[in-house]
Amino acid sequence: MYIKIIIVIFLIIFEIFFIFFVIQNKIIYKSFLSTGEIKIGETMTLVTSDNQSIDIHFIDNNSDTDIYFFHGAIMKPKVHNKICNKLTKNNKFNILALIYRGYSNLYKNASSSEIGIMLDIKTFHDYISKNRNTSKKIINGHSLGCAASLYFLSLFNSTEQFLCVLENPFYSFKTVLYEKWYHAFISFLVVSDWPNYLRIEKINKENCKFLFIISGKDEYISNKNTEKLLNHLKNNSYEKFFMENATHFDCGKYEEYYETIFTFIEKNIK
Repeated sequence: MYIKIIIVIFLIIFEIFFIFFVIQNKIIYKSFLSTGEIKIGETMTLVTSDNQSIDIHFIDNNSDTDIYFFHGAIMKPKVHNKICNKLTKNNKFNILALIYRGYSNLYKNASSSEIGIMLDIKTFHDYISKNRNTSKKIINGHSLGCAASLYFLSLFNSTEQFLCVLENPFYSFKTVLYEKWYHAFISFLVVSDWPNYLRIEKINKENCKFLFIISGKDEYISNKNTEKLLNHLKNNSYEKFFMENATHFDCGKYEEYYETIFTFIEKNIK
């Protein structure tokens, strides 16, 4: 009798783990929440090496400064629109925002994954390298978008100069899971890792300056996790701004968020 009960429990647990393993990308990359219209200037469509269509939304103000924006795992168009439009600083900067596979309303059938998003970023990088000759380049990412930003940055020649704004970055995706026991319990099944600490080590620190924006009330990524990532940089290669009242998702609703970014840009850009 007890053996049968144990077998049944084992099969139930196995089935739960199996279902999670199959659908984990839908849980991690919440593209199903990206409903609504993205209203950021113009739109172009690129095709990746694995034949997936991705959208680039851009505002070209004929500026010599480009901002490349990478959204997080949750991308709500209304918030995305506001942040991207405000980052142009009243039409002073150009902005190009990559929408990962599965997040565009036109291409909802595509499935997001770490490898897939990396292919999207590589396609975006190739387009930028061939078609954008602006002298000043700024990369801006939020959470998962920080991982996308660092991978994007790693694809460029180490002699190119960048400013990089990272909002609530993590050390690696799996270390975020380890911080909560109920996430750690299934972390061995998770395929995505996004090892930011490895990517940031390979970046030429002489040609790239970082601004880290850290939320004081972040319920997803601990400040300790972010600080661990910062330990891989020299103090003179980054600045840190702590937003005491901000949560993981709402930095963009505070004016100090934009003021801090613009001050960082004006101070460091040549």
